[in-house]
Amino acid sequence: RHNINGLRDKSLLRRLQETAFGVLRSIAEDGESLPVGEVISRAGAAMSAVEMGALSGRRNGRWMRDSFRDWLRAEREKPEKPLAGISTGLDGLDELLGGWQPGKFYVLKALKKRGKSALAMQFAQRAAAKRWDMEQQREVSPGHRVAIFSLEMTEDELMQRTAVQNTAVRAGAFNRGRLKNWQIEQIEQQAEEIMALPIYTNDSSRLTMGEMGAVCRRLKRTEGLDMVVLDYLQLLRSLGDDKRADWEKVAEISRESKALSKELGVPFLALSQVNAQGEARNARDIEQDANGVLRLDTESGDTWKGTEPAPYKLEVEFNRAGATGVVPLTFLGECMTFVERKPEASPATHPARHSGQR
Repeated sequence: RHNINGLRDKSLLRRLQETAFGVLRSIAEDGESLPVGEVISRAGAAMSAVEMGALSGRRNGRWMRDSFRDWLRAEREKPEKPLAGISTGLDGLDELLGGWQPGKFYVLKALKKRGKSALAMQFAQRAAAKRWDMEQQREVSPGHRVAIFSLEMTEDELMQRTAVQNTAVRAGAFNRGRLKNWQIEQIEQQAEEIMALPIYTNDSSRLTMGEMGAVCRRLKRTEGLDMVVLDYLQLLRSLGDDKRADWEKVAEISRESKALSKELGVPFLALSQVNAQGEARNARDIEQDANGVLRLDTESGDTWKGTEPAPYKLEVEFNRAGATGVVPLTFLGECMTFVERKPEASPATHPARHSGQR
């Protein structure tokens, strides 16, 4: 066994040496053509791969008898919990998805101005507010650690939305200049609870896939990370040649996002803006990588206007591991919040589509 460990150590050292030479070669070849942050993130990802290999002792593959035996043992030893993943906060959606599953890539798509950012923020806050405690067999606070990458809204806008969703202050109040004293006092009453949410926000509008990956790896290593939310996917810059067609860049970002969720073992929720038909080529490329595809729209299909509660529907169009169906919602515009609307009849579900069908 000592000889085996010695050989393994030598192999890892050779790999480390090769990786270091590769990093130096990349700096020499691409250092002037790429942003410094991109070069650093690539180097960090390469070294992280060596580190993970050293820690995990990666296998090249196994026979079915061994893989299935170990999987069955792990399933038998799993503690009981209500959901396999992180709760979405919507009972109907949890029933279809089983919560946000670790290592899975989800897409929430919608037309412009349909409220997808508000719903994603609601998902993130629910995940951060509560988690299931195995020993106590109940939900406890604080919840899961969530990273939100907001390429469209600024940090101030995110904080305003958080205040609206968690207090009695309405969205329109922020359009009238400074808040009134009583409104500030209401926010202050909830401030401690809001600030306790373990949510990391990054509003860099020119973020690249490599930079986001580097941030997520650092958070996972230093602070812990349980879920990633990206708003929205088409705004993220790719690593490759900017002369490529948009659909090629988006397809690469989609593949890399899915790979990142698998690498970190956390659910990754990416928002996607679609056109009126919703079947643009980049939309199809994004969805074929997803474990689950959700579509948000008004019940009528028209843009919501005014302050009255609006009927919405959240459709699970594709679910690689379960059923599809529709979750009826009501959008409370003044609160920027979606609440589940009990349908007259149970939403229809359809048999799961296997991965080979998409």
